[in-house]
Amino acid sequence: MHPNVRGTVLFKFKTHLKFYTSKKYLAEHGTPKNINDLLENHNLCMVIRYMNLPEIQSIIKRAKHLNTTSDSLALIYRLVNDGDGITVFPSWFEESSKNLVCLNDLDFELEMETQCICRTEIAESPKVGAFVNFFMDFCKGHQVPIDIYF
Repeated sequence: MHPNVRGTVLFKFKTHLKFYTSKKYLAEHGTPKNINDLLENHNLCMVIRYMNLPEIQSIIKRAKHLNTTSDSLALIYRLVNDGDGITVFPSWFEESSKNLVCLNDLDFELEMETQCICRTEIAESPKVGAFVNFFMDFCKGHQVPIDIYF
């Protein structure tokens, strides 16, 4: 946990980030041949929280067509699903839409750790318990290992 963050760690999990796009985008623009082709010739739509990762920052600096950035994962999901570009999503997003395609040939995968922290005084509340149970079920359903701390 970051030294400036106070609270109780409820759980941590790691997920793999990969590039995704839609079948419509691939039909209109073709499949990137490699990471350089992606950065030179293809439209990127990025979630801001992923852009803060050093590995993603180095990619963004080289991208010629960063068309959309947003703090809304739902917005980027919708744009990419509708054929507007390519993005980085957690690997379990592939299951969320029959339209999404993982670009495995780009030789890019990044592991990201996510922590869930809450104020200590509410850690034992029913709402927090329901939230933890939801994430446990979600991770189990998507084969994402999760470490429960509380």
